[in-house]
This record gives sequence, C-alpha cells and structure tokens, in this order.
Amino acid sequence: MFKRKDKNYYELEPEEILMDKMAVDSTDVSDNFEHLEADISRKPILFLRFLILAVCAVYGFIAFNSQILKSHIFENLALGNATRYKIVNAPRGVIYDRYGIKLADNIKSYSLMLMPADLPTDDTAKSNLFTQVNTLFNLAKEDSWWDSKVVKSKSIDPIILKNNLSQEEIQKFEPISNNFPGFSIVPSWSRSYAGGEADATVLGYVGKITPKEVDEYSHYPLSDLVGKMGLEKFYESYLHGVSGKEYYQVDARQKTLQPIGEKKPQNGSDLVLTIDSELQNYLYTTLKESTVNLGIKKAVGIAMNPKNGEILAMVSLPSFDSNIFSQGGSAATIQSIFQDANHPMFNRAISGLYSPGSTIKPLMAMAVLNEKIIPPQDNIVDKGRVVIPNPYDSTKESVFRDWKLDGHGLVNLRKALAISCNTYFYTVGGGYGSVTGLGKDRIKQYWQLFRLDKLTGIDLPGESAGVLSDEALLKKTRPNDPVWHLGDTYNISIGQGDLQVTPLALLSYISAIAENGNFWQPHLVRQIKNGTSIVKTQETQLTTKLNLPENYFQIVQDGMRAVVTEGSAVSLNNLGISLAGKTGTPQVSGGQKINALFVAYAPYEDPQIAVLVLFEGPKEGSAVAIPVVGKVLDWWNQNRYAKGL
Repeated sequence: MFKRKDKNYYELEPEEILMDKMAVDSTDVSDNFEHLEADISRKPILFLRFLILAVCAVYGFIAFNSQILKSHIFENLALGNATRYKIVNAPRGVIYDRYGIKLADNIKSYSLMLMPADLPTDDTAKSNLFTQVNTLFNLAKEDSWWDSKVVKSKSIDPIILKNNLSQEEIQKFEPISNNFPGFSIVPSWSRSYAGGEADATVLGYVGKITPKEVDEYSHYPLSDLVGKMGLEKFYESYLHGVSGKEYYQVDARQKTLQPIGEKKPQNGSDLVLTIDSELQNYLYTTLKESTVNLGIKKAVGIAMNPKNGEILAMVSLPSFDSNIFSQGGSAATIQSIFQDANHPMFNRAISGLYSPGSTIKPLMAMAVLNEKIIPPQDNIVDKGRVVIPNPYDSTKESVFRDWKLDGHGLVNLRKALAISCNTYFYTVGGGYGSVTGLGKDRIKQYWQLFRLDKLTGIDLPGESAGVLSDEALLKKTRPNDPVWHLGDTYNISIGQGDLQVTPLALLSYISAIAENGNFWQPHLVRQIKNGTSIVKTQETQLTTKLNLPENYFQIVQDGMRAVVTEGSAVSLNNLGISLAGKTGTPQVSGGQKINALFVAYAPYEDPQIAVLVLFEGPKEGSAVAIPVVGKVLDWWNQNRYAKGL
C-alpha cells in the first residue's frame, strides 16, 4: 500500500551555503571561516529595551494615576452605580460672649437636598421637575443649580437647596416625594442667633453654598453651610467642623436597600469673644432709640478696652436679623434686605469712611507740641474768624470762621481742646499772623504716624483703610481746581476736607492717646476651643508704640478732660465716673448735612473703656451723640466697673 521513496539527495547545512558563497568571492576559503559568526548591532537591542521600558512606564503612570491620585473619582463612579450617601452635617462651633453667654448656637432642622445623579435624563422631564420644586419650596434665584456644571455632571454629591424647612413644606413634600427623583428632605442643623439685630454687625450669618461659590469652597460638600459675613466668615475654618457620611446601597431604581457604613462628623471649634453681650444689647437699644427720636437711620457705636484692644461692643445701624438668613427666611424678605437703600449689611464701624471733624484736634495738638509750633500755655486771640487776602485779587478775601461767631478771646492749647476752638487750630495748622503753622505735609505725616491710613487689623472681613487728603487726591475730587490752597490746610486742620477715616480707626487713635501712644490691635475673639481643649488663645498685640514724649500725651489728655469738666461735653461732668473725650460735628455732602460724633474714655486716671458714637445726618451736631455715650458709660460703670468686672 505504501511506496518507499529513496533519499538520494544530500542536505546542505546553512554554513555550507555560506562557505560556498565565500568560495566564489575569495580564493582562500579558510580566511573567511572566522566570519561565519558575526556580531549583531547593539542599536536594535537598545531601542527594543527603551521601547519596553517606555511602555511599562506609561502603563505604570496610568495605573498610579487612576488607583492613587484619582482614586476618589473612580471610587465615586463605582459607588454611584450601587451606593449613595447622605451628608451628616457637623454642628458649627458655638459662639460665646466673654462671660460664657451663647450668642450663636445650633438647632436641629430639616433641609431640602438635591442628588444630581438621580435626576431624570430627559431634559424636558428634568426642566418640569425643577419648575415644580421652585414653586413648592419658593426657592430664590441664588438657589438655582439647574444649569450648573455640578448638576450636569450627574454628581452623587448632595447639594443643599434650602435650609430650615417649615413643617408646612415638609408635609406638602413627603406624600409626593416619589414624584421628585433626586430630591429629598434630610435632618440638618440651623444657626440660631440670640441677639438678632443687636449682634448681626459682629457675628454675621451663615448660608448655603451658591453655584458661584463652588470653586471657593471646593473642599466642602455642597450640602454644607458656610459663613457669609462677620465672625462667621472670618473664622470659618475654625467654626465649620467636618461633615460625616452615611453610606447605603441602592437598586437600579435608586431605591434604598440597606446601610453599609458611616463616617462620623466632627464638631467645629467654639469661639469665646471679647464682646460683653449685655453691653452690646444696651448700646444697640440706646442707639436705636436715638435714631428713631432723631428721625434718621444710620449710626455707629463702638466700645473698646484701650489697654488691650478688646472690642466690648460694636453696633452698626440699620441692622438686620441674622436668623432670617440662617433659618430660612422668605425669598422676598431676604431680597428686601439686599435691596435696602440704607444698606443694613454694611458694617459702618469698620468699613464706613467719615470726616472726623473736631475729633482730629487731639492729634493736631500732639503734632503742635512735638513740632514746637507754639508753647501750650501761650494764647492766641480768637475773634471768631481768620481772614486771608486773596493772592490773585487784593479786593477779595477768604474768611474761615469759628463755630462761635464772636470768638472765644484768649485761647491756649488746653482751652482750644475743651471748647473745640476752630480759630486756634486754623492758626497752628495753616499758620496765621506770627504763628508758622504745621503745613499740609507735616499734618499728613502725623496722620500717618497715628495710623489713620492703615487697617487696624481687626478680625472681621471688609475693613477699609482711611483716605488722606493731599494734592494727588484733589485732582480726583476737585478736577476743576486741583491746586492746594492755604484754605485746604485750614480745613484739614479741623478735620474737614477730604480726610476720611473709619470709626474704629478714630477710636483706636483716641485710645492710643489715652494710653500714652500704645496702639493695641482691636480684636473680637479671646479664645478658640474644641470641647475642653484650647485650640488658640488670642494674645494682645501692640501694633505701634509712638515715640513721643509722655508729657505731651498728658497735656492733650488734660485738654480732653477739660472737654467734660468745662467744655462742650460738660453735661457728663457729674456722671459718677471721670472721663475725657472730644466732640465732632463734621460737615458732609458739600456742607449740606452734618454728622454728630463723640468719643470718650473712662476712668480718666486709668482708662478701661473707650466709647465712640456717630450719627449720620441729624439736624443737630455732636450734642445728640454726647448723651448716648454718657448712658453707655454710666451703665458700664454701674454694672461692670463698680463690680470689678
């Protein structure tokens, strides 16, 4: 069956083929035997090794990036397929006054949450759903997350839409909650402010994160509340705490199956303030009553310890109730606060800029003494006006009048402070007769020395720095006549012109005079605590120590004491506690209106408190501010100083 085939051929080996080829090419075959095994070039081998290493490095980086650097992203994607989580908001730190009274606390509430991943995929269905939610919960414009990138990304991070839901809202939603995929009501916390309008200037308020704030608070869950102004904002990182999570499984229809784990929340740290809440309430009430009686809306009141910079009370009027924002006030109410022409959310104490008027005169007196313009005991003759010939027209003259038209007669430095004599400060500021004045440049140097152009550094957001009048500023404020005249020097010598300072900077400089040149940084927080542990203690900081002779301070202090014993605030001479102070009635709005100012400190011999009160636009001058300061100091004397508190 099989045919055998003989193998009658000879099989050549590869090297024999090569030998044959070499035999043809060369007469001496033996010479080529050593070339039968030739070295292969190293370049292909090195290239192959490099290629393998490069591929391994790329895949290694991809693995590291996905498993380590971006693990949370893929973890969320994986979790999103089968799990969801609820945010367990951490209670914010409690805010206490200096005596342990709670000013800001937490109360249990319910919030409306949005889970973008659970929203309908159909755009029409989603739009209809959003419209229904807006109507049902009366959401404000800033709550509109519908077009945000977070919602469009189908994130599984819950977003808070409305806090502190009413029982009516909850009862309307719960029976029909299945008709609102992606929306749920969860337990939460709201902020409660005991003082309402009285404390809003200092405490501020909290609110939900808006779409515009996503990047600013990228490290927060979007279900968290954050500080929006005041101490709540300035100390946000301490007060906030760390939210927890409760994880649970869901089925394909996002129905909850069972819990699978949790992460406990961590409470925020507590603040212990320098504020005396009873004094704060008394200052607010007294100031509020005065504005009503005067028929005005705007006022400022501050009380500070000049020895260490502790703010004892701070009020800015008009004010607002912080609870409206933190406990779910209506959109209309919130909008009315934002649109109020009197700007109740503007903290006039630290952000408002005002002409100091005659309250600048103690600073001028220090400059006069240090520059030896005129000995403090020497008198000038005040006839009620200073007359300056017009350098361009000899038939005309400029007249700068004192507030007392017939003058005060002989006036020295002490009396000039006591009665607030404008003529005296015109003379020593701009020069008149035989007296060579300070001049605008030296006056500005002393403004800067007393830190009127600097921030005080108080622990509140939004503080403004003062504006110092000079030729450069004139070009902006008076473009038709930008040349500095002698009259401009006269004006700034009595606190008029373009000089503007904040009430806090003004009180700070007066406190420094009371304390012989010590500028203590104003502050509102004494201590930060986490349970029983002290996180931080606020040390008093000496911002500046003025290198001026102590007897100069004593001369000016004596003049400010005379304001009360025999001068413009003599009505407070029998208060029951010794005090010194300075009145001011600066003209504003081109001389069409006035502000009323009074700043004082007590006890005169050893200052423990300094108080400033400012009214915007009353019909009368500083006389309306004096009694308010008197009431505040009298209350403090009876309820704190007399009791050793």
